[in-house]
Amino acid sequence: MDMDVTYSSTWCVAPRCAGFTLVELMMTLAIIAILASTFSPAARLIGDTRLSNQVNIFAGHLSLARSEAIKHAEWVNICKSLDETTCDNSGQWHDGWIIFVDENRDRQRNPGEELIKVGASDSPSVTIDYGGAHTSNYVVYKPTGRSPHNGTFTFCINQKGVHPRALVLFRGRVRSAREMPDGSPLTCP
Repeated sequence: MDMDVTYSSTWCVAPRCAGFTLVELMMTLAIIAILASTFSPAARLIGDTRLSNQVNIFAGHLSLARSEAIKHAEWVNICKSLDETTCDNSGQWHDGWIIFVDENRDRQRNPGEELIKVGASDSPSVTIDYGGAHTSNYVVYKPTGRSPHNGTFTFCINQKGVHPRALVLFRGRVRSAREMPDGSPLTCP
């Protein structure tokens, strides 16, 4: 029994090929809605992870500055820096910072003073703002590991649903926080 089957490259008649059926349209919209609801929390999670990562990096650098002050028995500064070699008061903390041994205690890195570490925000969307009792341009650690600068570093990311974080600096010690020391909510500039 031989069956002769002919296949055609066109499988629809012109009036029927003009659009989608209602079922196809509803399925497409359902898939888009599921994907949109899935990606929104994922994007928020990515933003929250970026922010947490930056807080941890900066906390590590503050701890490094403190331990280096004790190790060297010298003043060690961490200050804003745009060029990765000198302090620059015109920049922002998220633009970059340096940690150095401040042998002459002038709060500026001079030739011959050891550069310990260079840092910057690893994400262009993360901002770092410092509000301190003395200055917002640098933090000094003395050989005892103490700092006369108390204040709060606030970390923000320009992303909906991601809340700011903070590092509170008190007498040289650092702790993370999700609100201001007085209990008020963190705000981004």
